[in-house]
Amino acid sequence: MSTDYGDPHGVFTQDSIDFLPFIYTAKSYTMVRVKYRYLVCFVSIQPTNSHLVPGYPGCKIDDSAVLRTGEGEMLNTIRGSVLKAHGTLGGGHCMARLRVIYWCPVSGLLVLRCLRSQLNALHAALALISSISIGNRERNAVIDVYHISGTIRGSQKFLVSFYSHQLFSRPCEEVQTALSKLVRQQLISSRPPRLMDDT
Repeated sequence: MSTDYGDPHGVFTQDSIDFLPFIYTAKSYTMVRVKYRYLVCFVSIQPTNSHLVPGYPGCKIDDSAVLRTGEGEMLNTIRGSVLKAHGTLGGGHCMARLRVIYWCPVSGLLVLRCLRSQLNALHAALALISSISIGNRERNAVIDVYHISGTIRGSQKFLVSFYSHQLFSRPCEEVQTALSKLVRQQLISSRPPRLMDDT
């Protein structure tokens, strides 16, 4: 039996009208995939007892204070820069779901994950970092973003090509990159680290 509910053609029935709220409710709860961006960075830290600007990624092997630097110190440094650049509200948006995927103080390799919508804000905050608090001292530091990818696999592919270029594409034996020196001293592996994002 057709009932007129403002429909000139009489298409809607009582059963279909009762079903409409369920359709609208289902549409309002459609799941949206969270999209991330992955930043491959290299951190250059000032050597101890030196006033020089850090000129190569990582730190010296005898600098025990920097070698003990963990992911927490890096996140605190990034958080402070984000708050200075974007304020409390912008910092809350930018730091949401920010995660350190990989950090190696010897090579200076830092891989970050952030929300896609906050990529530009985080990139700007990283560019403003000029020092890192290590222990009770402020060390001059620079964070360079080398690559931005939409997937962890894309970041892994970049690291494979970057390692091969740094280790095997030298014009002569006398020319050594910072990465090749670390591999030669057996401080890091010649293979790029395997990136894992469990969340």
